[in-house]
Amino acid sequence: LNLYAVFIDFETMFKGYNLRPSCFKCRFKNENKIADLTLADCWGCENYVPELDDNKGLSMIIVHNQHGTDLFEKIQDKGVWKEFDYKNVLTYNSNYQTCHGPAEDRVEFYRLLGKHPEKAFKKYGSNPAKSISNRVKGRLSSVKNRILAQ
Repeated sequence: LNLYAVFIDFETMFKGYNLRPSCFKCRFKNENKIADLTLADCWGCENYVPELDDNKGLSMIIVHNQHGTDLFEKIQDKGVWKEFDYKNVLTYNSNYQTCHGPAEDRVEFYRLLGKHPEKAFKKYGSNPAKSISNRVKGRLSSVKNRILAQ
């Protein structure tokens, strides 16, 4: 049994540095999905399902066809869920249908990554202080939304 600790810098992913080239021209970014279900991050959930937003991450399941509906019905009692309008997916999760291009300096990122990974992520990725600040702001926003909903 081999165990590995892996650091994934999501900010470099969101900025288009460490995505695969195929992600920049994904053929599955359209409304006519071939999958039965799509699992995705529920971006913007604080705006349309604030009662489920604990600021720790919320996932969504998008059902595309009858087989997907049948599968969802088999698991829906295993968690807490709420149906919401599909327009929220399009409003808050642009990556669901839109391919974004690579970062302009992606080649430089990989050059630095090959020699000094820590420097690459520090220069192009997350700023730990900013990350903590964003988490605090997110938590406060969640508390504010719950107060206003009462």
